[in-house]
Amino acid sequence: MPLELTLTATNAWSVRETTAVATRFTTLGAGLGVTLHVGEAVAVRAAAFVALGAVDASTSDPATGAHDSKARWLPGGLGRLQAIWPATGALSGVLGLEITQLSGATELKVFGAPVARSAALRGGAQAGLEWKF
Repeated sequence: MPLELTLTATNAWSVRETTAVATRFTTLGAGLGVTLHVGEAVAVRAAAFVALGAVDASTSDPATGAHDSKARWLPGGLGRLQAIWPATGALSGVLGLEITQLSGATELKVFGAPVARSAALRGGAQAGLEWKF
């Protein structure tokens, strides 16, 4: 069962602004993974990471034009499970799920007033292509 050293970097933006606050989420991690072939054409990859996650929020006051922006980095962990098809091709499709647990939640404030909360636990789905070289 071959173990793989795995690095990850993700960056996501809020789909919509909440209370005029634009948010961005960044995760960096390093960990170990293993890929198991479960058939002729399909493989499953599982990985666990030590992670560092950031929440970055920014807003502008429409009345005064004042801008405020803050970022908070927190340590945590990340788990990922992916299905790969075809498993042996140079180009494969990848579908996956991941869960990130940071060491704490982040309260988002606009000019000192709380407006939203970014949870310490969050999940995500992946769909993409993997090129093996």
